[in-house]
Amino acid sequence: MGTGKSKLIALLLSAFVCPGAGQLYLKRKRMGYAILAAVCFSVIYPSILFFIEINKSLNGLILANNMAIVNSVYAMSDAMHLLKPTLVNCSIILGIAWFIGILDIIIRKDKL
Repeated sequence: MGTGKSKLIALLLSAFVCPGAGQLYLKRKRMGYAILAAVCFSVIYPSILFFIEINKSLNGLILANNMAIVNSVYAMSDAMHLLKPTLVNCSIILGIAWFIGILDIIIRKDKL
């Protein structure tokens, strides 16, 4: 397989499948795992915080007479409001990891 074709496949993997997948395809494991770690952090960390905040909000509310849905929506809204800075920061980390993954493949020098 030619290097141009494998670079194209790696670029498509990093751009559309998962940032870091192209680096793993090109056997650049250290860079691939670093990018994957950033992606996992930027997805898992806010998810955990979101569920913790929902739990806190629901524990403080009294669920009575068909108000469970209204209170659940309120709890999710409250959690999203509290986590907005975290979500923005993690979105920036995810975007940077995606950009670095693509840029790394484009400017990578092939070893012969």
